[in-house]
Amino acid sequence: MFDSLTGAYGPATEVPGLLTALRSDDPARRGHARSELGHMLARQGAKFEASVAAVPFLVEILGSAGHGRHEAYELLALISDNDQLPRHRTRRSGPALGELTRGRFEWRLSRAPDDPADRYPWHFDPPATGAHGWERRAYEAVGAGFSAYVKLLHDPDPRLRIGAAHLVASHPSPAAVPALTAQLAAETSPMAAASLCVAAGQCGDVGDAALLDVLTRWRETAHPLAHLSALTAIAQLTDSPDVHLLTELAECVVEPDDPVDDWPFFGEPARGAYWALETLSPADNPLLAEILLEQLRNHRPERVYYSMVELLLGALFPGGPLPDTASFGDLTGQQQEFVRLALRFRLLDEDPMPSAFAGCNLPTEAVSLEFWAAF
Repeated sequence: MFDSLTGAYGPATEVPGLLTALRSDDPARRGHARSELGHMLARQGAKFEASVAAVPFLVEILGSAGHGRHEAYELLALISDNDQLPRHRTRRSGPALGELTRGRFEWRLSRAPDDPADRYPWHFDPPATGAHGWERRAYEAVGAGFSAYVKLLHDPDPRLRIGAAHLVASHPSPAAVPALTAQLAAETSPMAAASLCVAAGQCGDVGDAALLDVLTRWRETAHPLAHLSALTAIAQLTDSPDVHLLTELAECVVEPDDPVDDWPFFGEPARGAYWALETLSPADNPLLAEILLEQLRNHRPERVYYSMVELLLGALFPGGPLPDTASFGDLTGQQQEFVRLALRFRLLDEDPMPSAFAGCNLPTEAVSLEFWAAF
């Protein structure tokens, strides 16, 4: 079967033998097989025919009682990964910050059609045809194993619970909510709870009282990652989170990351905080602009501000880009303060900050912005 399929380096003839080696009781042999399969099936993010074909075998290994289960999870996560979790949260009161960011980006492209969209691929789903077609098919193939991942949420091995929660978060469905709620109530491993919380935020419905109750318990833990993960989930399942939660997430967004292995937000706590905040609607959270502005007032050079600025632009300019005729005097007090802070801290010197400003039809060079703000 694999002889006729293509992997990263041509015909995938070695894949069957490597899949067999994943079941070996020799850790070194399993490690070698996992490394080789990673290169062949998900080389630098690219996926191939053989990637899709290998998925059912990996799901079978993951659900078995033998060796190689953790390696199978790692490979499924690699094959599924397209550098973003699914975006599915909607708010009845109005567009979420993430939707507003995408709208500004698309407006900017309409004004400058020669600017290549692939420079910012995180705003777009991969096309279903051409070279990227295998990425979509690989993602869907991994999603087909969803029921196996839900069963593993209760596995005695905490590493497999972490892996199962990661895969569920990447392929969310309300069908996982009962298992997630039950396991979060019984969970003893904070690292497993961290991934379970992320999955709960992805799969749950806004206002699910039972799920929010167990998430609130993990919010109170002293374990930093489990605490943060509970915050991200509660933000997604609540239209108007409390001020303390919003403030903690805003602080996390700008903090440099220490990588975290096997965490669904690609090992980046700041990315998880950003994800949670961008699911919120400014209409439901009128205090969010002030909370984000406070982070900018307390600017520190070691912090990373691009993601926070994208959120802040959505909170300050929910109506979209300014008219071409807008003057500085037309802005609200908070909008004017943002412009002054941007000048004070030289935000436009940071790439790709100018593109964020362009999405609001603000000047994209410091000299131009300063001149505009003077009138």
